[in-house]
Amino acid sequence: DLGRYANVLRLLRLLRILQNVKQFPSVQFMAFTLTRIAESAGEILSMMGVLIFFFSTLSVNLLGGTLYKGNPLLEGTEYAEKHWFPLNFNDMFMASSAWFVQVLCEFVPAYADAIYRAHPQWGWLLWWIVVLFYISTAAMMYELLLAFTVKVFMSAKEEHDEEHGEEHGEHHEEHEGA
Repeated sequence: DLGRYANVLRLLRLLRILQNVKQFPSVQFMAFTLTRIAESAGEILSMMGVLIFFFSTLSVNLLGGTLYKGNPLLEGTEYAEKHWFPLNFNDMFMASSAWFVQVLCEFVPAYADAIYRAHPQWGWLLWWIVVLFYISTAAMMYELLLAFTVKVFMSAKEEHDEEHGEEHGEHHEEHEGA
């Protein structure tokens, strides 16, 4: 099977390109900053994971089996029209995926509307799960993570500038004198 070996050779060529790219200072700085952010953000990401786990467990127990293709209560909703049925609360993996999408997309009213319509008796109360998730996780935790990332980036940039400041200053003066 020559196609398989050709793919391996393409991968090796890509690795050679990546090896050459890492000599650039901007790539080195980016790798340094990303490692610093990953090392420092553990507690915030853990808290966000705990909240996603809590809401996933809650939604599997309260909403599991209600958001499915063919549910007549969901006909005409944005959730059904956009075919978001894989983002349901039938098991922990799917519930976690649905809440993770909620974090990435900010508040998604289609989830709240689908939950409201899928539970005619308790929809008014269950709708608040999406709102509480948005307030606790999507809004507060995401904003904290974003602010933290900016803070770590700025400190990494200052540290990088202090280490490489003399080189850039000398190079800048030589360039002006030429």
